[in-house]
Amino acid sequence: MAEAVILMGSNFKKQSNILDAVSELESRFLVKKYSKIYETKPINHKQSKESFYNVAILIETSLSPDTLKETLKDIENQFGRVRSVPKSEVVSMDLDIAVYGEKVGDKSLMIEGEVDVLHPDIKRQAYMACPIVEILPEFKGLADTEAVSSIIQRLTIQDRKSTRL
Repeated sequence: MAEAVILMGSNFKKQSNILDAVSELESRFLVKKYSKIYETKPINHKQSKESFYNVAILIETSLSPDTLKETLKDIENQFGRVRSVPKSEVVSMDLDIAVYGEKVGDKSLMIEGEVDVLHPDIKRQAYMACPIVEILPEFKGLADTEAVSSIIQRLTIQDRKSTRL
């Protein structure tokens, strides 16, 4: 069995979509931890005026990273997710694998940083780093072994204005 941190975001029917998506993940996987809901400004959706709700969820799964990614896309589709270029103003549900590996929640592996998949934006985006550091405060699964909590400290004040609800 592997563990994965799933990052969830929505800017449309935010509260109900987030809660329903958490329930959907709980019906499919063993959910070990989840962060509080963070409200963040849109970053990659320049035309959107709606803030996002973001959550990180630690799950246990027997699925490979590729199969898990396809499963998450299926769940997004259940919520009416439309992918468009340029990026849509409305994001009903966005599910990404942030971290995937064996025992990512195990403190010894967090310190050694042994993971199979690590989302590249964790180092740059508060909407990813804040929820992850809440559920895995000791996580160092980065190439340079820098703790996620120190990444949050390095972000600009404006980037850190994620709000717990």
